[in-house]
Amino acid sequence: MISTRSILASIFMIMFCMISVEAQGDFATLVKNVNYRADGLNHDLSVTKDTLKLKSDDIIQRVYSVGEHGRAIDLWVNRKQRDIPLTELAKGKYVFVVEQNYLKIVFQVVINRDNRLLELNNVMDSRTTGTTSEVIDEKDPLENALIEEKKLTKEIRKSSIITTELPAYKKYNLTDVNRAGMQSREEARKQRIEELKAKLKKQRKD
Repeated sequence: MISTRSILASIFMIMFCMISVEAQGDFATLVKNVNYRADGLNHDLSVTKDTLKLKSDDIIQRVYSVGEHGRAIDLWVNRKQRDIPLTELAKGKYVFVVEQNYLKIVFQVVINRDNRLLELNNVMDSRTTGTTSEVIDEKDPLENALIEEKKLTKEIRKSSIITTELPAYKKYNLTDVNRAGMQSREEARKQRIEELKAKLKKQRKD
């Protein structure tokens, strides 16, 4: 028969595991100072667990952290209320010290996960996704080159097949003082191009 003590022990273990899982799911966990001297300082976490909220009837002069992470937080407050973001802190334990009227109130904040690493991973994931989509959307460069080459070949063949009669152009006469019936430079260029086309056409037939 299971004793009452065993049942209570099992219930306690289940509750402890649930609290641990919930704490790990939160960004941060606060271990409050329950000493009566700290009653005048309200220290809590925000609903999202990523901000330390301090409030007191007396002036909060300074807030800083000590421990393995050094002075990760070191702020001169000089007011009765202050919200301190925790998102820039690395994963680990932080001992906070609040100086107030020559009184130092100490409590602990545990950062359960590294928010900076999560943000970096999100940025890397978005960059990788964008690069992947670009690679998928981009056609094969070799295939594009072959397509362009085929188009160019067709245009050359098409232009060589077209037959046009050469119009009679006026001669470029520099001795004509009055420039009557004189051929312009543009007309001379066009005539030269048509002559080259006719010559190329004749060579292809031969």
